[in-house]
This record gives sequence, C-alpha cells and structure tokens, in this order.
Amino acid sequence: MSLLRTLLIFVLALTITADASAAKAKKKKKNSGLEGIVTAIESGSEEKKESSTITVKTVAGKKKKKNAAPAGNEPEKKIQLTKETSFEKVSGKKGQQEAKPATLSELQKNSRVKVTLKTGTSPETAEKVQIVEGKKKKKAKAS
Repeated sequence: MSLLRTLLIFVLALTITADASAAKAKKKKKNSGLEGIVTAIESGSEEKKESSTITVKTVAGKKKKKNAAPAGNEPEKKIQLTKETSFEKVSGKKGQQEAKPATLSELQKNSRVKVTLKTGTSPETAEKVQIVEGKKKKKAKAS
C-alpha cells in the first residue's frame, strides 16, 4: 500500500513539473523585431536588383535591466530591405491603430519604425517595416 502511494506521489510530481516547464517554454517570446529611429537610408539600384539598407538607432526600453546600456548609447543596426519586405504606415492610439500600405519612398530619416526581422538570415533582413506616425501637436492660441 505504501509503495502504491509513493508511486502515485512521484507520478503526480512529475506531471506537475512537466506542465510547468511546457507552459514556461510556451510563454517565451521570440525576439524577432526591433523599434527605433531611422538614421540613414541607402537605396540599392533597381537595375542591379540590389536591396536597400536602412540604419536604425534602437530605442532603449522602459524596463531597467542589469546589463542595459545607459541612455544615449543605443546601438545602431543595419537592416537589409528586399523586394519581399512589406511596408505599413501605422497611425492612431494604441488600442485603435490603423495600418495602411506604404512604400520605401515614404520612409524618411528620423522616422520611428518597428521592424519585424526574418529568422535565420545572416545579415539582418526585414520582413515587415511599420512606419509609426507621430502625434500631431495642437496649435497654440494666438493672443
């Protein structure tokens, strides 16, 4: 009887830990994107079928991390843009955002962007670039 009870407790403990580790693995988030400000745009020639490149200065996150770089030392990343890269212009508040199709020509220096990267590419290649429109400031009343 005690052998059966011990075996039952062992099996229960094993299933609980297996469920917890499966949930933890499912909860992990893929780090396949970045947010930042465009600092440079290099257009490739269409005759040679070269891809374009953008340089993005990544924005420091709001959460404090132990190994986080201090403000002002954000790294710049070069990202390849191919013909398969899709562009969207995102506007509106957080809960009510609208995404409209856009083109590379609408991307400008100092634009805020969210870039979704393709996985498994050696030079970082963009799958989707979202151009985030800034808030429109209200004009001050003339007195």
